[in-house]
Amino acid sequence: MVRALHRRAWQAAVAAILLARCGATSCSCVEPLTGPFPEDKRTDQLVQARITPEGFSFIGQKLPTVVSAFMQTACDGATGMPCASGQTCRCPDGETCDSCPAANPACNLDNPKVCHNAPNADPKLGFRIPPSDGEDTDICTEEIGANYWNCIVYATLKTTQLVPATASTMDIRVVVDLSSPPDPNGIKIRYDPWWYFETNCTVYPHIENRTVTGKLTVGREPRTDRATFEVTSVDVPFSGDDITIDGGFSCDIADIGFVKDWIVGSFAGDLGTTLKDALNEALDPVRTQACTPYASGYQCPAKPGVWESLCYTDGKCHFTDGNEAPIPGLLGVEGQVDLAANLPSFLAGNGDVQFSVFAGGTREGGANAAHFSNNGLNVGLVGGANADDNPCVPPRNGGPINVSSFDFPATVAPANGGSASTYMVGMAAHDALLGEMLGEAYSAGLLCQEISSYRVGLINSGIVGLLLGEGDAMAALYNEPNPAPRPAIMELRPREPPEAQIGLGTTAPDPDDPTRTILDQPLLTLSVPNLDINIYVLVEDRYVRLVTLNVDLAVGLGLEINGQGQVHVIANPVDTWLREVRARNADALNQTEEEIAQAVPELLAAFLPQFAPDLDQTFDLPSMRGFELQRVRFKGMENGFGTTAFGHTRYEFLGVFADLAFDAAAANASTLRVQTVASLERMEIPTPAEMSVSNGAARKRIKAILRVDSAAPGNTPVEHSYRVDNGLWHPYRQGTELVVSDVELNLQGAHTIQVRSRVVDAPGTLDETPVIIPVLSDAEAPRLQVSRTDDTLRIIVWDRVAEPEDIHVRYRVNDIAWIDVDGETERSVDLDDVAADAFIEVEARDQAGHVALSTLGERAKKRPIMRTGEVGTLPVKDQASTTTRSSNGCSSTAVQHGLPTGVMVLALAALLVRRRRP
Repeated sequence: MVRALHRRAWQAAVAAILLARCGATSCSCVEPLTGPFPEDKRTDQLVQARITPEGFSFIGQKLPTVVSAFMQTACDGATGMPCASGQTCRCPDGETCDSCPAANPACNLDNPKVCHNAPNADPKLGFRIPPSDGEDTDICTEEIGANYWNCIVYATLKTTQLVPATASTMDIRVVVDLSSPPDPNGIKIRYDPWWYFETNCTVYPHIENRTVTGKLTVGREPRTDRATFEVTSVDVPFSGDDITIDGGFSCDIADIGFVKDWIVGSFAGDLGTTLKDALNEALDPVRTQACTPYASGYQCPAKPGVWESLCYTDGKCHFTDGNEAPIPGLLGVEGQVDLAANLPSFLAGNGDVQFSVFAGGTREGGANAAHFSNNGLNVGLVGGANADDNPCVPPRNGGPINVSSFDFPATVAPANGGSASTYMVGMAAHDALLGEMLGEAYSAGLLCQEISSYRVGLINSGIVGLLLGEGDAMAALYNEPNPAPRPAIMELRPREPPEAQIGLGTTAPDPDDPTRTILDQPLLTLSVPNLDINIYVLVEDRYVRLVTLNVDLAVGLGLEINGQGQVHVIANPVDTWLREVRARNADALNQTEEEIAQAVPELLAAFLPQFAPDLDQTFDLPSMRGFELQRVRFKGMENGFGTTAFGHTRYEFLGVFADLAFDAAAANASTLRVQTVASLERMEIPTPAEMSVSNGAARKRIKAILRVDSAAPGNTPVEHSYRVDNGLWHPYRQGTELVVSDVELNLQGAHTIQVRSRVVDAPGTLDETPVIIPVLSDAEAPRLQVSRTDDTLRIIVWDRVAEPEDIHVRYRVNDIAWIDVDGETERSVDLDDVAADAFIEVEARDQAGHVALSTLGERAKKRPIMRTGEVGTLPVKDQASTTTRSSNGCSSTAVQHGLPTGVMVLALAALLVRRRRP
């Protein structure tokens, strides 16, 4: 038997570059289907792909290097063979295996050793000639001396060329050298012509720079609708002049020209068949569907009542009718994902979504499966999604989807402008594919959520401070003058399916804030219309609904390539997500629905970023060790689909265009990485009055001004990206000053800003370890309540940012020296009788330096000495303060150093839970 080639054949590389199977990283969350995927949920050509002539030219040039990198010949095990000259036998790169002498043909290891080429040597493959018994000639049988060391042909690949010939075939031309192990280990034959006596001889091929031709045929298997790939012929030009026959006098006679030609004719066909079988065997990972014999569960596809298939002992799925042919391999992926487990912030309960994307088609002729066109390979992928309906959402109305063929252009210009250029591999995902994926996820309960204080710390009864504008509704609800935060629930209920709209994919300065860069025409717009957000707070052991907010969201998303060559999702700032706001069921509140709607952007900033860690996903691009996609470009293609939620042109296809690269070191070589250097230069914190939601669109934001000194060798321009509180990364921006004004910073508390840098438009240089900069948003003094009972002074203090124990509290009596008071929220001081009626001041200072001052009693007045005719004056404090008298006769003063007076009304942060500083 022909030995199994290590890893995959080079033909598999052509398909796998574009149609990679699930890898360990990108599909680790995918589980197998438990039954056939519903055919009525599939649509032809939802994804279309192409390898261009430039791609085939590159693959042809690099094919020998590809073979050298990951198609070594096994040199251990019962089916192995000795390595050719210029090779060494050792374990595969990156793997470990047991010690097993290469000279021991009985070794059979899980990780066999393989033959490695010497540096810069042409790649060699070994093929074992199978035994055959003929009437006049036996080849490589044990009876004539065949063993582990002989009956081998080494093929040295020099150059390759891949040329599409017809719609279904591609010509393969490989320039090779063919040889065998040295004397006495050649190809063993028994020569027994009718006119001569039987003799055993050894044949040594010596072929140099010979062009071997073959055909790769693509098509479609009609029962499964899957694309097929098969090497249908291999021709090795071979004559008597290409061999030498040794073995004694009788073999010398056989070395005569016409006799050699006759011998060559006996096994030349076998050599071509051997090469073809070996190539198809190596192509099996994409040519046939693998399975595990005797394993339970659904493995092999079937159409009950029409055709069936089973897993055979050869580890392949076979049809059970006709000639029991193997089932074509699934070029793509088919399985199910538990969205509830992978997106816990978005989905509750059962969230299994089945999906199917594979090369194939249902139309006659296989045009939707795979075909050669204009010297390139076009592949149509069938796609679809399926999920059980969740009662939390209305049923989704589906319908037939017709997808037109995408006309791949010869060149593509970048979305942001610039010169058009060719590409080697292209893919176009139709709008309907995104719609089906999102639509079925919606049916499964996407966004059906109840977010409580127990899960998200920022969600509590303090959120109504956003809605009440520091009014007295909360005090009325809880019958307390200054109630502490209570548990709250935010319930999300989508009323319509979300939609992913394809845009051009451009960036530009934000017209409302030129200091930041946004996705002005996002590549993807996640449109979530008619989303209900119900807000409940706990009142006397039961939850009371305060308001229902109905919003339309439009989340601008983009795709970029990170330093690991993965696709990474980026997004616009949260404040750009909101399109429309409607409030209802707000009878418990004093605010009008219009006033409530003004506060919603900060409301979104409170809880939507909590989902960002789930959205912050990366996706592997197809690759085979060192074979990588480079210069990846994303762009909306084929307009005429109306407009997106942002009012820009909507496109029919999401185009992905890339070039190929191959690194024989399997991309392990060191790559230039930019070292990110960033620090906080200053914080700009407006006054509470300027930040109040009552100012509407004119309200100001907290800003963090960062200094970024990242640099690359040779003064190469660099650019920077940032995110706030582990949210989604934002588009890149150049410059040494980075202004962060995301609405999340308006929430009082400790935040983190992460910054990463790279060379402009060079994903491989990205610093994968961002700089983490802690910042503090604190514009409000602590809350302070002071009372006196007999000779005991009672102090209650809390802050929206600082923990109570971190607040410095002190008091003094009759303007004498200050005395510190340690403790937490509730603190007390024993007063003597003398101080019972004295004037007492209590001061609370938080970590940001904001001071709250409360007084008890009246300060003794000292009449100033005046001369006749003079106007009396009193000292003026250097700090602005406001004093209010409480209902119990106490007064309370809040002092803000360096800030105008006023009570801060932050959007969501008005009464948010206290957050510990880092």
